[in-house]
Amino acid sequence: MKRFLPILIIALVAMFLTNPDREDFKVFVAERLEDRMLEGSEGNDIAELFGSEASKIAAGVAEKMAERKNFYIFSLYEIPMGTDTFRYVGIFKIFIPLQEKQPLNL
Repeated sequence: MKRFLPILIIALVAMFLTNPDREDFKVFVAERLEDRMLEGSEGNDIAELFGSEASKIAAGVAEKMAERKNFYIFSLYEIPMGTDTFRYVGIFKIFIPLQEKQPLNL
């Protein structure tokens, strides 16, 4: 038990320090959208430029639509899209989808 408490405290501090913020979520969405848009367009400079810029715009929209619930050691992000709501847990600067169905395979 004496060893467990310091390890727990260290883990909780690490979780708190790496709890992703809204900007991290925006970057996450932009990277996933850009990967999706660029599939099959290798070598096409115009498609790559368009995909990169379009993904940044879409990520900005998604970030504005997303609701963040901050639990200090992790965050829950919800994006309403039509009749569905897509949820992601942000922990240790990564995002984990909470549903099987994914918009644009985010």
